[in-house]
Amino acid sequence: AIAFEINCGETFKRAIEDLNIVNTEGEQYNLTLYFKDGGTLVCRREYIDMYGWESVYIDFRDKSSKMALEVHFELADCIYDGFTGNMQIDGQAVEVSSYYQKEYKDREISRITVVRCGQRSIHYAV
Repeated sequence: AIAFEINCGETFKRAIEDLNIVNTEGEQYNLTLYFKDGGTLVCRREYIDMYGWESVYIDFRDKSSKMALEVHFELADCIYDGFTGNMQIDGQAVEVSSYYQKEYKDREISRITVVRCGQRSIHYAV
């Protein structure tokens, strides 16, 4: 029934409104950006609607918590890794929107990993 409603144009959120299931709209994720040279940047507890279709814009910070760069990617480019249970975005699917620090301008992105944060409490759709 849900597949039928989605195929008829309903959004996923609207199609499951009458079901008593956990609300995933406000899920938080930790993202780690990996450079090809081995360096990393992190973004902690970012709210992402993984069932949406919009582009995602993420600001990454360096180890001293200074803004390093902003990237964006399409949710459709997220690939589930069954071995780790996390999602990954290949570096070729990531575009840099803004460089806040010049030192990151010449570094190539290898991938971004997306890991769901542990839940603090359970929220049900109403």
